[in-house]
Amino acid sequence: HVETVPFSVEYGPYGLMQSALNRVGQRHNALYHRLKRKQPLSAYDRRGKAEVVLGLAALPVLGSASVIGAAALALRGRAGTYTAIFERPSLVETPLRLTL
Repeated sequence: HVETVPFSVEYGPYGLMQSALNRVGQRHNALYHRLKRKQPLSAYDRRGKAEVVLGLAALPVLGSASVIGAAALALRGRAGTYTAIFERPSLVETPLRLTL
């Protein structure tokens, strides 16, 4: 079955913040890639270091604005995350039958 979640921290505020950083000149989804790699700052080139510093500096303002914006969209019914849940019947619910 499919569920609609009106507010998701992972997709709502984070998505708004990543979009804002994309608009100010960072490489596309740079914050995501930096978080995913978990490398020390010394491992990045000059531009990569600047993107990390910009992302961290913008976090208090963009993070707060993103949470408020995502919550406002959710309250107005203008946001949502679709979650598909796949369930496999357990053996307890459907007993194993053997034919000899």
